[in-house]
Amino acid sequence: MQRNIPLFLVFILGIIYVLLTFIETSWSEGAVRLASSWAPLLSMWAIVPATYVTLASYGRRLTKRDRNPTTQKAILAGVTYVAFFTMLISGLKSNAEGSLFDWMFRNIQIPVTSTMFSLLTFYIASAAYRAFRVSRAHTSLLMVFAVLVMVTNTGMHTYIPFGQYWNEFSTWFLMTGNVAAKRAILIGVAVGMLATNIRIIFGIERSWMGGGA
Repeated sequence: MQRNIPLFLVFILGIIYVLLTFIETSWSEGAVRLASSWAPLLSMWAIVPATYVTLASYGRRLTKRDRNPTTQKAILAGVTYVAFFTMLISGLKSNAEGSLFDWMFRNIQIPVTSTMFSLLTFYIASAAYRAFRVSRAHTSLLMVFAVLVMVTNTGMHTYIPFGQYWNEFSTWFLMTGNVAAKRAILIGVAVGMLATNIRIIFGIERSWMGGGA
């Protein structure tokens, strides 16, 4: 019964939402807008368990109840707790321009985020270097276009002969070939999402229920 009720609700609500999408009446449009407005609310409530899990995980490290307690983990957990509650309290007090929350956001969070993505770039480049081998025609073509796009986007084309033509070709490639490939990938993703939604509505896919359902 505990599993049949969620499956029944998902089936009924899924069918109704699909039908309302294709029925063009003022009542159906209002119902679709109402259902769509619940999505941000559900996402907001997902922050609550995520916050609890994060604080509980770092709390175990801070109190050294972790499986492999170390001083580094305790320091990291302490910094996380201080940053979390400082941002939370200062944000609830005032998030206006010039406040402590605004200062921490602009001078700490944004630079740290940029640093993280910069490091991620080097990790991706290192992984690509180890995994990529120019041994076939299509991999060689991929390497040529990758180098071309990187050279033009970094401004290095201004220091090489015929750099202007490199830039024009790179722009054309990004606006035509890249967009066409991206649209094909998005269509494939949409078809996959449609198939997954159908499986969920009809109860074929039950992994979302947890517990090995």
